[in-house]
Amino acid sequence: MIPFSLLAFIIPVIFLHLQETDSVDKFSVVGPDQPLTAIVGEDAVLPCHLFPAVSARDMEVRWFRSQFHHVVHLYQNGKDENDKQLLDYQDRTEFIKEDIGRGSVALRIHRLRVSDQGQYRCFFDNKTAYEEAVLELRVAGLGSIPYLHMEGHQYGGIRMLCSSSGWYPEPEVIWQEESGQNLSSVSEQTRVAKDGLYSVHSVAVITNTAEQKISCRLRNVLLRQEVAATIIISKAFFPRISLWMVALTVTLVVFFGFIALAFWHLVKQHKKRGKLSRSRERLFNEVVWRRGVMNPVSITLDPRTANPALIVSEDQKNVSRSDVRQNLPEDDERFDTEYCVLGQQTFSSGKHYWEAEVGDGPEWAVGVARESVRRRGAYMFSPEEGIWCVSLFVDRYQALTNPETLLGLSKIPKKIGVFLNFEYEQLSFYDADGMSPIYHFSEPFGERVLPFFWIGRTGTEIQLCH
Repeated sequence: MIPFSLLAFIIPVIFLHLQETDSVDKFSVVGPDQPLTAIVGEDAVLPCHLFPAVSARDMEVRWFRSQFHHVVHLYQNGKDENDKQLLDYQDRTEFIKEDIGRGSVALRIHRLRVSDQGQYRCFFDNKTAYEEAVLELRVAGLGSIPYLHMEGHQYGGIRMLCSSSGWYPEPEVIWQEESGQNLSSVSEQTRVAKDGLYSVHSVAVITNTAEQKISCRLRNVLLRQEVAATIIISKAFFPRISLWMVALTVTLVVFFGFIALAFWHLVKQHKKRGKLSRSRERLFNEVVWRRGVMNPVSITLDPRTANPALIVSEDQKNVSRSDVRQNLPEDDERFDTEYCVLGQQTFSSGKHYWEAEVGDGPEWAVGVARESVRRRGAYMFSPEEGIWCVSLFVDRYQALTNPETLLGLSKIPKKIGVFLNFEYEQLSFYDADGMSPIYHFSEPFGERVLPFFWIGRTGTEIQLCH
């Protein structure tokens, strides 16, 4: 039988052992609760420790970034094992383990870079439990002492350049007079080098002619530190204004003012003559057009050119479209794909007017085409193809230029008037019922032209008038 005094000694020992074992199996990892800030090029130390403070000699301690296998530094089996360490950290990390027996470790990163900025995870694993802490490292770069340089004169003052490099993040630039008054910069350029550090080039124009001290200050807002350079500018460097320069400037201003006034007067007179000339031209064209309206040309259709799906009336004054293609003899003059037909009359000179009634047809085109216009295959109607016309297509009235010109018509035309002035290389379209203009082409035709008609869908019928 065990004496009571021995039991009194054994039970507390067992209890303490159990308590110690429980403390090893259950732990947490503690890191800094605020971001750490370190300087580019120097060393940064990232600490973390276990709570409670138990030994971590036999644990795995892993430092990594966003993903577990992105190893920054690994302590395992009582030694550093960095075979799978990220390339950026090779030969730059050191595991500080002087207090590892009390669960306190740290990671030292040598020769800090901008790319080292961000989150790090300190991970402990004793094979029965694991925990981690997240640390944030901020990187800052305090750049070089600014270089101040007088570049010359500008805006009646002295143009000053302030440049510095090696900053992170981008610095704040402050120009300042000796009195403490801030100056505005006229330009500022910031560049980022391959190492991620900023270089700054700031320009200010100093216009105060009194002898004074000017400073350029660059401030790192993260470190709350700044570097500055100061220069004393003598008033002898500021541009001086001479009386003869003032007189010359005034003379030149007056001289060029007279030239501008004379030029404005000439332009005004030219515009007046131009308006008068255009007014006379419009009056002449209107007279010619009205003569054409009074003596319209009788246009007939050429059945030899009609697409097989088009039906031309016996009097050759009417064309409509059928759903069934007619069995017509082969003819090189015939349109085989496009639903077109030409007039029989050709024009190579003079002035001519005719009308075509389109009614409520859903799709049509009316105009003129070169005698050599393509009859085979499909293509877009345009002056480049030798076709000048206006059209209704997909509920849009348009002139078939390249690209198309939409026509904002206030009234839907039922009858199209076509006026061809071959000598003046002009082709005009009108709403024949109201004699209001629709569109006007003015360009060379290149060769003889014929009346041109296109029917896009069944239900459209074109009737030639006169």
